[in-house]
Amino acid sequence: TINIALLLPFYTTKNDFLLSFLSEYQQSKEDIYKGSYMALNYLEGVIIATDSLNKTGININLFVYDTKNDTNKVQDIIDAGELKNIDLIFGPVFTKNLSKVTKLYGKNREKIIVSPLSRNSNVLKHGANIYQIIPPFRLQIDKISDYVLKKYKKEKILILAQQEEEQYTKQYKSIFRKEK
Repeated sequence: TINIALLLPFYTTKNDFLLSFLSEYQQSKEDIYKGSYMALNYLEGVIIATDSLNKTGININLFVYDTKNDTNKVQDIIDAGELKNIDLIFGPVFTKNLSKVTKLYGKNREKIIVSPLSRNSNVLKHGANIYQIIPPFRLQIDKISDYVLKKYKKEKILILAQQEEEQYTKQYKSIFRKEK
């Protein structure tokens, strides 16, 4: 049996408020607080994965916690001992909350901590059992550049990006210009 904890910002209080507001005005109750979508989508994926593992004979106990993106809430979960018997921890999502968990459990070899969405690699220094699903942009740029330069060295390369990603475009351009 593997005990898995999911610490994500579901914002259940905001959703409860939204539902009561919609009920009061007889509006459709299909809406949820938009900050909850990411957590709900992630939860859905974890449920599908745990269901698949259960079918192979691996028993999974899934514990889901709403961090509300609040460091006090994360500290409450830690202080209550909720994570003591957990083998695999997904989250929290945001670095300030994730750091609380990695500082406490990062060196505990009996636990694996997964940073599900953060690109900030500072939390990795708290232990060897911390994994980052989305690597920092610099690492992504290095790996993609290596691949493109090996596979398409003699080709012209066009880089398209949205305005807010322009800084990464400049990094790619400088790498490609150096290698040509």
